[in-house]
Amino acid sequence: MDASDRLSTLSYNEQPPSNLSLASSGMSNNTAFILVLKNIFLVSTPTICVTAVTGNVLAFFVFVSKSLRRTSCSWYLAARSVSDSGFLIFNFLSWLSETFSLNFIHLAGMCQVFVFFTYLFSFLSVWLTVVVTLENYVRICRPFSVQKFCNTLIARNTILVLVSVGILLYNFPFWVNVSVATSYGNSTLVWCKFKDEFKAFMKAVLFVDTLTTLVVPSILIVVLMVAITFSLIKSLKRQSRLQGVGSRSACTNGETGGGGRGRSKSSPQAKVTRMLFAVSFFFILLNGPSHFIRAYRVFLPVNPTPVNQTSADHQALSPGVEEQAQVFCEMIYYLCFAVNLVIYLTFGRSFRKQFKETYFSYCLRHNSPSGCSEMTAMSTVRLEEIENRNEDQAALIEPNANKDNNNTGS
Repeated sequence: MDASDRLSTLSYNEQPPSNLSLASSGMSNNTAFILVLKNIFLVSTPTICVTAVTGNVLAFFVFVSKSLRRTSCSWYLAARSVSDSGFLIFNFLSWLSETFSLNFIHLAGMCQVFVFFTYLFSFLSVWLTVVVTLENYVRICRPFSVQKFCNTLIARNTILVLVSVGILLYNFPFWVNVSVATSYGNSTLVWCKFKDEFKAFMKAVLFVDTLTTLVVPSILIVVLMVAITFSLIKSLKRQSRLQGVGSRSACTNGETGGGGRGRSKSSPQAKVTRMLFAVSFFFILLNGPSHFIRAYRVFLPVNPTPVNQTSADHQALSPGVEEQAQVFCEMIYYLCFAVNLVIYLTFGRSFRKQFKETYFSYCLRHNSPSGCSEMTAMSTVRLEEIENRNEDQAALIEPNANKDNNNTGS
């Protein structure tokens, strides 16, 4: 569900005024909450989109820097930054079109492009997270296979395969969706919708998309994270036993065993796996509510039968509890895109170091007072060295000159 779908779900007042009067008495209890939820959506969507796109762009340039692009996980996370940004940009444009009644996403051509790229970027973001979790599993549970599977060649080929599969799966908008003009009162509106003869096909697409971007990826990520967690627990226990044996032997030899613990905690492998585990964990945490609601609505559809015309109008005008819950969970889902940069900076030491070098080293070097004073101090030291060298050279020349004068005089 993109921004336009959620906004139309909350815009219950887009029906004719006569229907509003019929349902006004039944909507009084729920109207306030719906209006609050709609206002939160109208404000949070552009805020999260702009913030998240900015963070993903900053992260992308760090991952493709010379020091980080040599690792496969940097390729996956850089590609994920692109897909996340693409999804958010199209979602922001949908919000812009619907909120200000611009309706440009419903025009012929734009309609198909928006639907296609929304599906494609969503698919890529989910499966790149699966691949990141799988790589973390290999690094922790199959360390002897790291060199074989965790390299940049495998990463580039995997990204290319995912993009190709996504294009094959989601090219249907170009031949299913169409812009349709609909009379609405005294005006005519254009809507992007699929052709009526493809109604059964679109139900199948919805089912397949739910499996490929929700059910299967979620199961894979959870299973892999459970395996990673058990492997880490075993590794910590084994490390604790080894450290205990090492401590006893070190005490016997009159040494301390703190150095080994420091090295194990700061090993490059531990740094990488910690950040990748955080990426997978927060993906499940922030996507879980939205995925649950979406699966519930797809596999357990609820179609209540209205008892009279008034309740039917009420049902058409007011979104149900499931729709309201889905809108709320979708806003939480967007936070998954907004916190990516925070996760990388918090759990990725190498990323944090490269981030500072990429975006702050130039400013600190050229703009900070300390940097200027440091450059001035270096220049002063350099001048003093030159003066001292000139004095030493002069001292070496003067004795020779005196010696030559004495020889001439004699």
